[in-house]
Amino acid sequence: MLKIYKKRIGLLFFIALLSFTSNSVNAQCAFGGNPSQFPAATFNPACNGVAQTVTTCNFGGEFFLMNVICGNTYRISNCGGTFDSQITVYNNATQVQIAYNDDNGVACLGLQASVEFVPTFTGLARVLINQFNCVANSTCITTSVTCTPSLIPAPVNDDCASVVPSALSSPGTLTFTGTSAGSCDNSVGGSLGDAQVWHAFTITECATVTINNCGTAPSFTQMFTGISNACPANFPSTFITSNTLDFTTCVDGNGTAIFNNLPPGTYYVPVIGTAPDNHSYTLNISAVDFIAQPVITPASATTFCVGGSVQLDVA
Repeated sequence: MLKIYKKRIGLLFFIALLSFTSNSVNAQCAFGGNPSQFPAATFNPACNGVAQTVTTCNFGGEFFLMNVICGNTYRISNCGGTFDSQITVYNNATQVQIAYNDDNGVACLGLQASVEFVPTFTGLARVLINQFNCVANSTCITTSVTCTPSLIPAPVNDDCASVVPSALSSPGTLTFTGTSAGSCDNSVGGSLGDAQVWHAFTITECATVTINNCGTAPSFTQMFTGISNACPANFPSTFITSNTLDFTTCVDGNGTAIFNNLPPGTYYVPVIGTAPDNHSYTLNISAVDFIAQPVITPASATTFCVGGSVQLDVA
């Protein structure tokens, strides 16, 4: 799913400036770079806040699969090992990176890696273990996982299926308030790539529709560029991309998207729920009649006699 960042215009996943933070995403090892799975069985961590050993002998160049639940916090560690390790975590279905660390991670200082992340999806995570710089070895290192359960309940509109569309007149405005804290990515296959909550509207005639988050505080740093014409949402097949999107129309720096000439129908609007935008929000949706400016051919003056006729093509 495409989204726009306030500070920079970009594609689905903002390419961060080079960072050396504990979960930097800039020097990660490639999704398919580790051919060997160990342990062979999918790891199912108990979510009780206690560290659990995945294995005492991961080699560099191996990966394992782990079941994760949206909203829980997962910490993966190689602390206490003997080689300079790297941990890279991906959504196994979408191959989107979730977390990465080389040195001085959240669980320990030094050359052994540790990461912590909160997934926006429920499913399989792929965890890659490597020796720096993304190489394999035959030296054992212990990998442990600690899962802490989420204390934030999912919003009532976390899934578009739970939303009742509101009628939007033209001209007219709908205003919704809520929170995206605790939301997950409930799009088909996690295709939106970020957590979201949903609202929906129905129009009965062609209209230009403006959607914004004006009034949200603190202001959102990002905004989805599209709305879905179906539920469940599936990017890109059900998505309509806005004609314009900016962070200047709202005086408080929130985003505004405009959709020209939307045909009659029901539309589902995702509101971003990925940190730092996982908090209370205001969503405004307004519509005005779409007035097309006809293009007439021929455009030049045409002369014909009284009682005659001329063919004009209007597009």
